[in-house]
Amino acid sequence: MNASCTPDPEAPGTGPSREATFLVTDDMVTRHTASSVLSTPDMVRLVERTCHQLLADTDSRPSVGVHICISHRRPVRLGDEVVVSARLSPTATRRCHFEVVVSTTAGEVGRGTHDRVLLAADQG
Repeated sequence: MNASCTPDPEAPGTGPSREATFLVTDDMVTRHTASSVLSTPDMVRLVERTCHQLLADTDSRPSVGVHICISHRRPVRLGDEVVVSARLSPTATRRCHFEVVVSTTAGEVGRGTHDRVLLAADQG
């Protein structure tokens, strides 16, 4: 059974989750601001990477991102760590919906959703 996008009868309303910690490096920060802070495109990249890995941990089929909606609420400085938390919502379709939160020790940095679609093995 592919657990990633199939309802879990043991735990209705919940799905698998994953947390990943990333160090904000020089290649991830803005270049147009006075201070070096995590750019929104790089925060999105970290979210997509975490969700992709969560699916890969639970389903052998390749997946592609098809939608993302995220708010970037506070700055994260160069050298800080961010934690991306992703939870997969159970569904019976190939479209996989994630609730995501990005945080640091100072609090929430971003929140939103990300959708990925599972492909047939020969499409990856």
